[in-house]
Amino acid sequence: MLCRVVSVLLLLSPLSVAAPVPKSLKSTTASPDGVWKLVEFWSNGQKGNIVGMTSIWVLDGEAFYVGPKVEANYWQLTSQDRTDPLARRFAHGRMATSTHPARLMVEGDTLRFCYGFDTSSEITECSPARNVHYYVFTRLSPDDPAATAALHPPK
Repeated sequence: MLCRVVSVLLLLSPLSVAAPVPKSLKSTTASPDGVWKLVEFWSNGQKGNIVGMTSIWVLDGEAFYVGPKVEANYWQLTSQDRTDPLARRFAHGRMATSTHPARLMVEGDTLRFCYGFDTSSEITECSPARNVHYYVFTRLSPDDPAATAALHPPK
């Protein structure tokens, strides 16, 4: 009897041990919507100086505001491919005639955004590279005064 119990337990034990779930399947991409502070910038593979650059950016759906959420700061950030939600096209203004390939990556409270110099190329990875502008941001809390000012600028 004891032999049968042990053999049944041995047969069932592999079923109780779950295989590890790949990171890509268990992690969900956080929404890029929110207020972001620029912390790093690269252009054409070279690290740039962020002093003097607009440091607070707002993402709201397909709208990207470089600075406070006002029309003059509006950029389009349209989805490129439903199978790849990180692939985007980036253009200045609502009536833009040319767009640049772009990519967003959100990991926790870090946003990586890049777009290509060449309008016909594609961005498959968001990292510092030739012919690419690459930005790194940290998410601001909605309670942060800079976030409040960016979302609700004076009229």
